[in-house]
Amino acid sequence: MPPPQSPPLELDPTERRRLEELYGDLLGPAVYKLIWTMLLSEEEQEQLGNALAQCATPRLAPVRLWMELRGFTQPRAIIELAHGLNLLSPAEYSWLLRGIRESRPQVDGSPPPVDGDVKPRWDAARRELRYRGRVVRRVRSARVAHTISAILDAFEEADWPPRIEHAVDVSLSPQPVHDAVQSLNRRLHELRFRVDGVYICWTES
Repeated sequence: MPPPQSPPLELDPTERRRLEELYGDLLGPAVYKLIWTMLLSEEEQEQLGNALAQCATPRLAPVRLWMELRGFTQPRAIIELAHGLNLLSPAEYSWLLRGIRESRPQVDGSPPPVDGDVKPRWDAARRELRYRGRVVRRVRSARVAHTISAILDAFEEADWPPRIEHAVDVSLSPQPVHDAVQSLNRRLHELRFRVDGVYICWTES
């Protein structure tokens, strides 16, 4: 693993070995296609052009790319990229963040989130979607709730990967799925959902 771009870290051997393994997993052209389809916003895709979409040899290695796009140190970029591509369990993700002594950034002066707050959480009983400890969407209407609850239920059950296949009980045809996602995005703060083929994806807005 190349030297980190931040001050040297005093990692224990297990943490360092895991970071080195993840760095190796993030090499190769296939990683760029996954980054493009799973992690980049539409604005970032436009910014980068067709290089990643076509899996051409880009100017930046995947980890370096993530450092420049997100402003992360190298260890943080490895962890966040691996997490976004489902190479890390939630427990490993929190463990490695503690190991490099970094947490997710504060937003608008809010307190830093606890370990369990780094992903959205859907409280079906309260009809509240939370992110970084705050409610970002409330579903008040029972008429609306039944069209989008299945999406949020599916994400919650899967522990919020970057994308899931269409929930079977949302629709039997593509158009109502698009309608449900469009409805979900109304009055939604900090997150956005989109339909990508047979998948529903979420990203930070």
